[in-house]
Amino acid sequence: MNADWKSSFAAALDERDTRELQNYDMLDYYRRLVLRSITAESQATVRPVQVLNQDSGLQDELGTLKSKYLRLTQDFENLKLDRNAYEARFRTRDEEFKERTRSIQMLQDEILTYQIQLNIVEENASKLQSENKELVRRWMERVSREAEKLNDANAFLENLDRSVRHRETEEKQP
Repeated sequence: MNADWKSSFAAALDERDTRELQNYDMLDYYRRLVLRSITAESQATVRPVQVLNQDSGLQDELGTLKSKYLRLTQDFENLKLDRNAYEARFRTRDEEFKERTRSIQMLQDEILTYQIQLNIVEENASKLQSENKELVRRWMERVSREAEKLNDANAFLENLDRSVRHRETEEKQP
């Protein structure tokens, strides 16, 4: 989209330059003709009849060139207006492009910030998970040790109880 309007603007400028260069010879000829006309008027006192004959042909040519000059001037003014319109569109699009670039940069910064925060949260979650596993492992070891102690104490009590019963039964037997 950005390159499309630039290329159309450049094409319009190239077209204008081409038209102006096509008419350059005519404008140069008109300029020389005006200079000759001025020179002829200054020499009018020297050769009035000759100048009058030349003057009528020159007047016709001058009229033609004046109309072409007016048309070219109008074309030139129209091209100036077109150029101004294109420049205004260019400035507007340039500002829009700059604003979009700023918005994109802000969004990228926010994304980066959120990515960093996410990484920190994931790292903390990983630490907490490993810490939780370690606590569960230690708790299970402790419970296992306590269960073994209880089992040992129960076994001792059962042995003691058997011994006591065994003695009682031995004592009852004479």
